[in-house]
Amino acid sequence: DIPVRLVPPLAQALAISVEEVLGVSQSMTRKRGPKSQLEKQLAAIAELPRAQQQRILTVVQALIAQAQSAS
Repeated sequence: DIPVRLVPPLAQALAISVEEVLGVSQSMTRKRGPKSQLEKQLAAIAELPRAQQQRILTVVQALIAQAQSAS
């Protein structure tokens, strides 16, 4: 499970809605194929201790910000 306080920044980092992170959007309810590599990694991150999750999120946010400023 992802801590509730990490849901909004995670949604922002993935460029999806909070509803999609929580699995309540219509797009998440239809039948899907195998999990993507990103989904597998997110599941693994969700299993880590909160402090490690926060460090990973900080790095991801920095990478996204850098990519957006380069565009």
